[in-house]
Amino acid sequence: AAASAVLASSSCDGAKVTAASLWPSDFMQDGLFWSHTFTGVPGSQAALSNAVSYLDVANVGRVAQMGGTTTYRYIAPLGAVSVIAGRTYRLTMSVRATSATAPGVRLYGIYLSSSYGQIGQPSTLQTLSVQNQWYNVTIDVTGDAVIAGSGAYLRPLLRLEPGETHTIQLAFLKIEDVTSQLAAASSASAAATSASSAGTSATNAGNSANSATQSANTASTKANDDESAASSCFALIALTALMRSRAATASARA
Repeated sequence: AAASAVLASSSCDGAKVTAASLWPSDFMQDGLFWSHTFTGVPGSQAALSNAVSYLDVANVGRVAQMGGTTTYRYIAPLGAVSVIAGRTYRLTMSVRATSATAPGVRLYGIYLSSSYGQIGQPSTLQTLSVQNQWYNVTIDVTGDAVIAGSGAYLRPLLRLEPGETHTIQLAFLKIEDVTSQLAAASSASAAATSASSAGTSATNAGNSANSATQSANTASTKANDDESAASSCFALIALTALMRSRAATASARA
């Protein structure tokens, strides 16, 4: 029974990951899967307002275009991801300003309760300072953080900051489960660190071997010097004795 429960839980988690990858992240079907509200059960939200239009952009595809106003404007998907403990989710939007003025856009990760009410909202602000340049804006959110805030679901949200002269285009807004990707990157980094440490150890060993060789060479040179000095000393003693012997013989003969 326990094994069946674990299997069922694993299958459920797998289904959640798959479902997260199936929500449309672009505007190939215009605003069909999108809303200007970010709470509520998927599919129950109001459609995007007529302030949003759709057009095709070369090398990008179909995008949503939205003009600014004196208040905030929003784009969010109808869907929401059911989070899993221990998983990490990456929210990304690709956006640019077509207006000469530089609008600010904010990417949110909306924490939703089990009834799809808002309970949290980490975010990052991006100023689109270069006209017509695409910006990829990203934040990472862990399932643990959502659950710790009593949340069950996660929904991405673009918010256009107030500005009547602002116009932006949104190419996509998506959530990805990047847990495996981050783990692989961490493993690669750990492997690189281990390889570096091994290289350092090998270098240190080589240096130690060189030092030992140098010490041996120094000792050998000293021994040779000592031996040479000793040989010279013995030769000098022998020569002195010989000279004294010969002097004594000469003195006797005299």
